[in-house]
Amino acid sequence: MPIGTIAALIPEKPFGFIKPAGGGDDLFFHQTEFKGEFSELTLGLEVTYKNDLHSEKPRALEVALVPSSFGSEIDRPKRHPKSLRKKPKWRKTDEEKDKDAARAKELGVLWEKSQAVKKQAELDAQLEAESQAESSQAESSQAESSQAESSQAESSPSEPQSGSEG
Repeated sequence: MPIGTIAALIPEKPFGFIKPAGGGDDLFFHQTEFKGEFSELTLGLEVTYKNDLHSEKPRALEVALVPSSFGSEIDRPKRHPKSLRKKPKWRKTDEEKDKDAARAKELGVLWEKSQAVKKQAELDAQLEAESQAESSQAESSQAESSQAESSQAESSPSEPQSGSEG
């Protein structure tokens, strides 16, 4: 039987690939073809296999660990059952939840204050713009009225001087 090493494992879709020791394309294998526990496999382990000659793509059948690649059974690393290998869900304690709630409330108050300051700044800017517009209007109307008065004074005829006419 040919020998190869585990080149890739995809545990979500229980299959992997074997790199033949003699070179060539990697061979696909499904967990049902592995003689043993699929969870025991790790990258780089030596395995034996048979070539599937009836498959279109390179495929390995009857995959088994090479005894010398792992040493004796005593040296084999122990792996936890799948149920223990899952990541535990991280849960917050009541104290952490209370801190988070207090921080959220604090941030809410800060946000409301910032919105109030922003609104006040907008109102101040609007009032400033209105007062500038009013003052410029007042100045322009004052200028117009003074021009009108001066032009009126120039255009009004002077009173006839009393004099004796013949």
